[in-house]
Amino acid sequence: MKKRLVHTLMGMLLAFWGCKGSEIVAPGNLLDGKVLAVVHACGGFYAYRTALPPNTIAALELTLGQDPDGVELDVQVSADSQLVAFHDGLLDANTTCRGCIQDQSWADLKGCQYQTRNGNLDGTHRLPLLDSLLEVIAKSANRPYIFINTKHDSPCEDGSKMDMFARALVAAVHRHDLGDRVVVESMNAQFLEKIRQLDERLLLLFDDEDFERGMGVVREHDFLGLCISNGKVSSGQVAAAHQEGYWLGIWGVRVLGDTRKAVGKGPELVMTDDLLMLRAALKK
Repeated sequence: MKKRLVHTLMGMLLAFWGCKGSEIVAPGNLLDGKVLAVVHACGGFYAYRTALPPNTIAALELTLGQDPDGVELDVQVSADSQLVAFHDGLLDANTTCRGCIQDQSWADLKGCQYQTRNGNLDGTHRLPLLDSLLEVIAKSANRPYIFINTKHDSPCEDGSKMDMFARALVAAVHRHDLGDRVVVESMNAQFLEKIRQLDERLLLLFDDEDFERGMGVVREHDFLGLCISNGKVSSGQVAAAHQEGYWLGIWGVRVLGDTRKAVGKGPELVMTDDLLMLRAALKK
């Protein structure tokens, strides 16, 4: 099943890249040397070129204007089954709200305002629903690939809403007819299996900070591949994953030198907070 899905995706990606005239930058990877430039948290998380908060509609619209290959969205489920785009385990650090998303209803959460990088609250930037972000992407002319990263590391997480979360996510993808462009990413293998049971066409990417442990999970479940931070994986390990037919995604690149090292390891994708910096490393 995975091989068929990967071959289908490879064909779509190569056609997509061919239209862009992109260079081969990582010989030996599973996309004929193409490295996907994927923007983390819609382009607002730790961003150096914008003060827009992460996972907001404004950040997404700005990023889409830069024509990325992919956009990552961080998603959590509320107490009433609404999928809310938010990265952190707690709301406290950078919003006007407190506590965990899964313990609150959307009525409680929709008024939460983000603090911008300079600490201002202008009433513009609020927590959006996944549906709102998918609607923006569906209407976009370039329609990038969508990496939906499901967050399960909240201090309130107890696993009780996992079925609800999975059903709501698959329903949202189907509602916007984006199944051929979605990769579901998670650190929870059980959750990814629930997604597979609901729609076996969706591609599944496992997150882990230990290469051997993560690849063990990938092999066991036959996921698309592993996503890991730049400092936790070597070029030899990337090549080993490729020999088994699995993708390797890299995140955690903050400066140009590290970004170039990540690209040099030959992954299928690099996730960045600074698309222009990654493009410099890719020589696109």
